[in-house]
Amino acid sequence: MANTKDTHAVLNNAYKQVSGQDDIASLSYADIVTGAQQWSDSQKDAFVGALSNAYMNEAIYTDAEYRDKYNDIFYENSDMFGAITRVIDVEIPETIKSSAWESFVSGVSTIGSHTIYLPAVHEQLYINSDSWAVPLTISGEQYRSAFSTSSGMAQFDNYLRLSAQNSVNIHRAEMNAMNRNNYLITKILLAGTQTTKKHVVNLVAEYCTDYGVATLTAAEYRRTPACLRHAVKTFKKYKALLQLSSVMFTALTDTKGKFCLEDRLVFQILSDFEGDIISEVYSNTYHDEFVKMPLYRDCPIWQGLRETTNILDFGTLSKIIGIPAGSETAQTANNVVGFMCDKYAIMHTNIYNRVGVDVDNIRDVTYYEYQYTDKYMNNMNLNGVVFVLEDVA
Repeated sequence: MANTKDTHAVLNNAYKQVSGQDDIASLSYADIVTGAQQWSDSQKDAFVGALSNAYMNEAIYTDAEYRDKYNDIFYENSDMFGAITRVIDVEIPETIKSSAWESFVSGVSTIGSHTIYLPAVHEQLYINSDSWAVPLTISGEQYRSAFSTSSGMAQFDNYLRLSAQNSVNIHRAEMNAMNRNNYLITKILLAGTQTTKKHVVNLVAEYCTDYGVATLTAAEYRRTPACLRHAVKTFKKYKALLQLSSVMFTALTDTKGKFCLEDRLVFQILSDFEGDIISEVYSNTYHDEFVKMPLYRDCPIWQGLRETTNILDFGTLSKIIGIPAGSETAQTANNVVGFMCDKYAIMHTNIYNRVGVDVDNIRDVTYYEYQYTDKYMNNMNLNGVVFVLEDVA
C-alpha cells in the first residue's frame, strides 16, 4: 500500500540550515526519500503594521521568483510515476556458442530443441510519497487600508502570492537536496561494506598513490597546484569509467555490469572546490571538459551555512549530516567535493498539487493552502561515485 508522509517538520529544519538560521545538524532523509512556515498572528500583524497604513500610490517590490538550478536535473515528469513506481533494469546476457555451430547447449530451460537464456531482471518498488503545504492568508480590510488605489492592492496581492510560490520553490529545492544527500551518504556507507567496488574516491589518496607521496592533508591538497591538476585528471578518468559496463560503481552484487550513457551522466561539484581548481588550472580546459556537460552543476553548499562558530567555511559547506533511508543512525560525511552518477540514480517528481481556498466573508479573510505531494527516489543499482578529500597520514 502506498504511503504519504507528512514532511513539513524536516523540511523546515532543512531550510533553517541552508538559509543560515540554524547550525548544520542531522536530518532524517527517511522522511523524504522513499515547507512551510505559517504566519503566526503576531507575525501577520507585524507584517501588515510595517506598511504603517500609509497611503501610497506606488510601491517597489524587490523579490523575484526563486528557481532551483542545482537539482532540477533530477526532476522527471509525473507521467513516469504512479502511486507505486517500479524501476526495472535488465542484465546484459553473457555470450554463448552460436546455435548455428552446435545444435544443443544446456541452459536454464528449453523450448523444443532451443536453449532459452532468460535475462536477469532487477525490480525495485518505490511506494512512499511526501505531503506538505504552504499556507497564505489574505485579509481584505487590513490590506485595503494600506493602499489608495485598486491597482496597488492588486499588485500587493500578487506579491503575496509570489512569496507563497517562492516558499514552495525554496522548500522543494531543500527536499531535492535532501534526496541527493541521502544518495551521497548511502554511497559512502556502501564504500565501507563493498570494499571490492568503487563508491567513493578520495582525491588525496589517489594523488598519493599515483605519485608515491607518503602523507598529505586535505588542506595541503587544496592549495597545491599539482594536486588540483590531478583532481581534473581524476574527474576525467571517472567520467570515462562510469560510461563503461562494469561492476565497480553499482550496489548490485549479482550483476555482469552497469554503464551510464554520456548524456545521462551528472557531475556536481562544490563551488568552493571548483574555485580552487579554476584558479590553478587552465579554465578553458576545465570548461570544455566538464562545464559544457549538459548535466554539470556547481553547488555552493550541500546542506548548511554554519556550524557553531564556523560560518561559510569549507568544512561546513562540504559537510553532510543525516540519517539515511533504511537506517536509524545519523551519519556525517566531511569534505565532500563532488559526485558523478546516472541521472536516474536520483529522481524526484510532483505527483499531485492543488491550491485549497476557504473564504470567510464575515471577517473578510481568504485562506489559501498550496498543497503538494512529491516522490523522491534513489536507485543505488545505477552507476555513481562520490569524490571526497581525506587526509593521508
